[in-house]
Amino acid sequence: MRILHVEMTSAGGLYQFGVELCNALAAEGHEVHLMTGTHPEVQPSAAVQTHDVLPTWHPASGTRVSDARRRLQRTVRGARYAKAWSHVAAQARAIDPDVIVVGNLALLLDGVAVLALGRSRSIVVQLAHTPAPLSWRRGTGYNDLHKKGRVFDRVIASAYRRIDVPVVLGQQSAQELRARWPTARPACVVPHGAVSHFDDSVAPVETTEPVALFFGSWSRYKGLEILLEAWAEVHRRVPAARLVVAGAVTKDADEAMLGRLAARAGGVELCPGYVESKDVPGLFSAARVVVTPYIVANRSGVIALARARGRAVVTSDAGDLGSTVDDGVDGFVVARGDPIALADALVQLLNDPDLAASFGRAARRRSATEPSWDEAARLITTAARGAGAGMGLTGSDVTRSAR
Repeated sequence: MRILHVEMTSAGGLYQFGVELCNALAAEGHEVHLMTGTHPEVQPSAAVQTHDVLPTWHPASGTRVSDARRRLQRTVRGARYAKAWSHVAAQARAIDPDVIVVGNLALLLDGVAVLALGRSRSIVVQLAHTPAPLSWRRGTGYNDLHKKGRVFDRVIASAYRRIDVPVVLGQQSAQELRARWPTARPACVVPHGAVSHFDDSVAPVETTEPVALFFGSWSRYKGLEILLEAWAEVHRRVPAARLVVAGAVTKDADEAMLGRLAARAGGVELCPGYVESKDVPGLFSAARVVVTPYIVANRSGVIALARARGRAVVTSDAGDLGSTVDDGVDGFVVARGDPIALADALVQLLNDPDLAASFGRAARRRSATEPSWDEAARLITTAARGAGAGMGLTGSDVTRSAR
């Protein structure tokens, strides 16, 4: 099959997921085109044809700006985003793909673009990393984390009628997709492929200090406020413990408020700013445990990174996260939004390097036996062929001649 895979941004976890999937699709023998922004953080394999031409922006750029500057930025970026989708449409006409793979429908324009792409005979596959789109408005509490609106809902629901294969990363995510978008076709559930290599430069857990790592963007849905509340109790019980919070500050995060919570908790090192790939091993090397206290989530690439580096994880049970950690074997699973349970789990691992090392070894063994990206690619292409058959296309593959 000829596959056009669209990743609007050329850095970050979703982009890296896309690269791994493109590599696996190309390894299956498909002609794969990756369309993304300029200066990709990671290059795909030579078998993937990369078109790094989209006028999008780095996920960390311009996040720490004033409200007035943000309003202007939103207008400029809206125009650039529309231009990016016009580039995608032009590329689709030029290469005539059998399959077009798109990402989250996070914006109204995403839904409009999918409806426009749907006029072609291409099979449309959507990677629904977050089936219920997140709101990026700054707020208090956790009751407004999802984006809703009459026009937005109508357009995205229409887009899901056109999407041939929605792809999710777990059974809970499939249920969430069906609940949020009843117009969607049944989801194709695929595994989050294992990290393709182990980093032997990461220090053994036994040599670490009592350090916990929160790695990734500072977004409200990730429960950083809950973690800082829990950390006050952790620091009281383990005075030598340190919490490192490293990642880009998103526009919905209140950095000043997080700074106050960190100062009040004690033992917190805030490291705002996007973490380049080359700096990731050093962060994990210094940590005894990795923590993902998310309030809303489906899957997390951070957990896969931690496992491959032999680190125990303390995670919330949000979405499909609980199924990615074997509670009491390679980490702990706690109720989301519960700072006491979170603190108790962290204290156990920070106080006991032997337990943390045992969990880390179990995590690394699990990483070595997890489904590969090849399995995810196989499931997606099988679903695409099935969708093609349903559209009246014939043959072992969806082919241009079949059209």
